[in-house]
Amino acid sequence: MRVSPLKVVNTGSMSSPRVLVVEDDDFTRNLLINALRTQECDVVLESSSATYALKAATKMRIDAAVLDLNLGRGPTGLDLALGLRRNIPHIGIVFLTSYKDPRLLGASAQLAPFGSVYLEKNTMADIPRIVRSIEKSISNAATSRSQNNIELKDLRKNNDLTNVQIEIVRMVAHGNSNLEIANSRGVTEKSIEQTLSRILKKVEIGQDDTKNRRVELALYYLRQTGSIIDEAI
Repeated sequence: MRVSPLKVVNTGSMSSPRVLVVEDDDFTRNLLINALRTQECDVVLESSSATYALKAATKMRIDAAVLDLNLGRGPTGLDLALGLRRNIPHIGIVFLTSYKDPRLLGASAQLAPFGSVYLEKNTMADIPRIVRSIEKSISNAATSRSQNNIELKDLRKNNDLTNVQIEIVRMVAHGNSNLEIANSRGVTEKSIEQTLSRILKKVEIGQDDTKNRRVELALYYLRQTGSIIDEAI
């Protein structure tokens, strides 16, 4: 008999964080779930499959997701995280990883939803740390959502950028290459180059051999969103 990769758990608490756990290793998943249940966390949905988890999660109230980055064949934990954040903007994201430094993940770390928290698998015995990571991810998601709304408003106020163009500007400011942006959006690198050319024209960043236009665009974004303030000279 085929075992379902998805399990929905009915709980009675409405005040505790409601958590989704997705991990393809049964032992690790059960260990994590049992640990969370000793704390004030309700694991309301567990799965070994990103596809099944995404479909089920969008029909439930979930506050945070604890996801293994590597889920074997098929969609990754990163793919799932991006899908969850699109459908549930307030959801906190915690990634389980074998890397001590998230920067070693390269493009994966840069493309992850804003406010994501990384948790080393070898620290899973530290239950309070797991709970703190979940709480931090929920707080980060709320802050990120508020900041994103501010950014959209501020960037639209002074130009005619579309939502897609604003997102590309944001990714440039966060250090993503054209190829990384293209991969995340499912388009060609050439398409991103063309879009950036139109953006630069709209925000009036012209050709200047003494300046890097990509850096200038990142600085423009940071100024518009209030992340940096120009000092009077």
